[in-house]
Amino acid sequence: MASNKQKINWILDLLMLAGFLISFFLDFTGLEVHQWLGVLLAVFMIIHLIIHVDWVKSVIQRFFGNTSMRARVYAVIDFLIMLSVVMIRETGLIISTWLNLNLSNYGSLSNLHTWLSISTLALLVIKIGLHWRWVVKTAQKIFRPASVNLPPKAGFQPGVARASQPVSKDRIQFLVT
Repeated sequence: MASNKQKINWILDLLMLAGFLISFFLDFTGLEVHQWLGVLLAVFMIIHLIIHVDWVKSVIQRFFGNTSMRARVYAVIDFLIMLSVVMIRETGLIISTWLNLNLSNYGSLSNLHTWLSISTLALLVIKIGLHWRWVVKTAQKIFRPASVNLPPKAGFQPGVARASQPVSKDRIQFLVT
């Protein structure tokens, strides 16, 4: 079973990704829902940062010293995601209907907001790819039943494949996963 911290991280990450993808399609959500999703995502991202603050401090302290290249790459990608999310939020607030600002450069800011969103999506795909093993393993731990306990059948011999034999527990566990 996944630890509580892993489960919370995984669910929070999934909610942030789903929220980002849903808000990404303005025609799907409409402007009002898009703006509220942006606020909700900002809250989730602050929580995410608070949860990972020890890792952030550790990597910042060791970035130019004794740390792995992998940790540096993760840190750079995370920093770029954080920077682009902050810029998405700022440009989104400036062009939002909530502030109703009279902007002479609305088109440029809107284009920047869109470009930043596309760039962030690309960075998120890279981040998910780098963390894919953790994503899958944690999902398996969260959603896998504690155990598959099947009663033994008469004549069942594990490792001997016969058409008349029931499927082994290992195969069932694989299919459940």
